[in-house]
Amino acid sequence: MEKQQELEWAEAQKIIISEDLLVKAKQQLLFLAEVDRNRCLYGGSVLERATFRYKYCWLPLLAKHVETPMTQEPLVVPLDCEWIWHCHRLNPVCFTASAPKSQC
Repeated sequence: MEKQQELEWAEAQKIIISEDLLVKAKQQLLFLAEVDRNRCLYGGSVLERATFRYKYCWLPLLAKHVETPMTQEPLVVPLDCEWIWHCHRLNPVCFTASAPKSQC
């Protein structure tokens, strides 16, 4: 097993990271602090509405923008949609049509 880990470590060292991970980590912490200041995003009707906006407003808008950019500037994600997007990336199974609510 030790040899396998050494091989994996050596292979991982070849990965080129094009982002400044320290900067990205700080941005992530700022985002999570903002969500924490808006605790209504943790549950209830606000969370349900955010999920709706993410699925039926943000994702279609993003898809259209990718196809035909509406502006040269990047789109700015509303906080509620960004929160759901964040959660979706952490647990994509919850956003499949067949996922039972008990898994989420």
